[in-house]
Amino acid sequence: MLHRLAFVASVVLFLAGCGGTTSATSTTLSAALPPGVLFDHAGELGDDDRPVGGGILADRFEVQVPAGARLTVEVTTSAFDPVLDVSAPGANAVSNDDWEGDRTRSRIELVAQTAGVLKVQVSSYAAGATGAYHVTVKTDDLGASLVVPTQDAVPTQVPVPTPTDGQPVVVTPGQIAQGAIETTDTRAFDGSFSDTVRVESTEHAPLTIRVSSPSGDRLRALCMDAAGHAVTQQSNGVFVLEGGAPITLQILAAAPGQTAHWAVGVDQTAPVQPVPTPVHPSGTNHAVPATPPANLTVIQLGTPATGTLAAGDLLLSEQEFADAFAFDAQAGTRLRVELASPALDTYLIVIAPDGTRQEDDDGAASGRDSLLTFDVPTAGRYIVYATSYAANETGTYTLSAAQRAAPAPPNNQHQTIRGQLKNSDRRRPSGELADTYLFNLTAGTTVRFEATSAAFDTYLIVASPLGTMVENDDGGGGTTAAIDYEVQTTGPHRVTVSAYRTGMLGNYVLQVDGASRGVRTQGGITGPPPPPPAMP
Repeated sequence: MLHRLAFVASVVLFLAGCGGTTSATSTTLSAALPPGVLFDHAGELGDDDRPVGGGILADRFEVQVPAGARLTVEVTTSAFDPVLDVSAPGANAVSNDDWEGDRTRSRIELVAQTAGVLKVQVSSYAAGATGAYHVTVKTDDLGASLVVPTQDAVPTQVPVPTPTDGQPVVVTPGQIAQGAIETTDTRAFDGSFSDTVRVESTEHAPLTIRVSSPSGDRLRALCMDAAGHAVTQQSNGVFVLEGGAPITLQILAAAPGQTAHWAVGVDQTAPVQPVPTPVHPSGTNHAVPATPPANLTVIQLGTPATGTLAAGDLLLSEQEFADAFAFDAQAGTRLRVELASPALDTYLIVIAPDGTRQEDDDGAASGRDSLLTFDVPTAGRYIVYATSYAANETGTYTLSAAQRAAPAPPNNQHQTIRGQLKNSDRRRPSGELADTYLFNLTAGTTVRFEATSAAFDTYLIVASPLGTMVENDDGGGGTTAAIDYEVQTTGPHRVTVSAYRTGMLGNYVLQVDGASRGVRTQGGITGPPPPPPAMP
């Protein structure tokens, strides 16, 4: 199917052509895009498009984005229920279905921590769905906070040694880094010169980051947490956020073409010890009460509970009706909690005895029901809120919670397989080169597969004896594909090492933890598996 491009920029568009092959086309048109628009495409999902499993069709795009750009990726259509998957440069994929409950729109907002390729996939919730859609990638500005000169002295902390060329400036709590923005530095999205500082800490306790200028220069600072979300300054040049994960600061001069001197100091308070009573965090969405309601229902694991969301129920922060439940779980087990409804788009919240909150919208196979699966480190009472994705939704539901032994961790079996994708290899239905290996896996175990390559963007597929498949592109970070596979069925599994798009080839390394020796096969990735290989 031919896709008509309604954008003007250098992008790579993946099209599934006739005969099931995929071609990558770089398209550049002459007219300029409107300010703030990086990508604008009117496309169509058709029967000849790329299959991504389960009968779902998809189109994929690559868009060059600058470091520090605050991005909004959105797809709209009246033909099908769209699903959007986006991978920012060097980050894992994020997905959205039904933005704010709208089944004609999916949307993702994020900040690009580094310059590079933004991967965008447009697909559908329902198998075989086709029709026209419109996808855009837009940016408003850098999202940087202005830091004005003050009379405050630069903090007196332990200075950070100046890194060698090409290495990032790394600051830990109790340290300070100083530098200068010069005309030889990296240019940000708006053309301003900039430096990057990385803040690292091991404690999950509040960090205070102070940005200032020893020479009284005006600065701009963009602070991003580990997920790539921009953090707003609390006061002039002061950012406060949780530690325990890398934080990135982009320091810019006040305007393009200007230079400046900067200093970044980091402090961290002592970690707060957890209190013995449950703590229920309140986020901006689906915030729950600080104390569980007195009339919550205690359920037994393995026995489903039914209920109805209706007027008069507990109200969450955004006017979602909710019912509260509780159950007791034993340490060393795995919990599976599912909330299903034929009448509403469910939303599930589970809060552990130590206050840790987990939540899910559409994690179940149906796409509208909610599912959480997690290991239990310590015994205790768990609080469950059965609610809806959008405000004022009503209807019946079924809540089920089951407990089983946690899957065995990967054993000490480790193997390294070195291979090469070459033009003589077989191709996947969508056109990418592929090598396939057979592994005899045992139900109840967990096996990690990781494919790396310096030559191409790896793609992994694990197919069970029943034909169900798990796929991953960048689960290992960057261009490394990785899958932590929980084995449901004992028997031979096909593991396919492939590339993200057609035309990619070269050497790769497949690392396997927790499985016996794999055997190379020339078979495809679909259909019934061949007889299992001999065990070593």
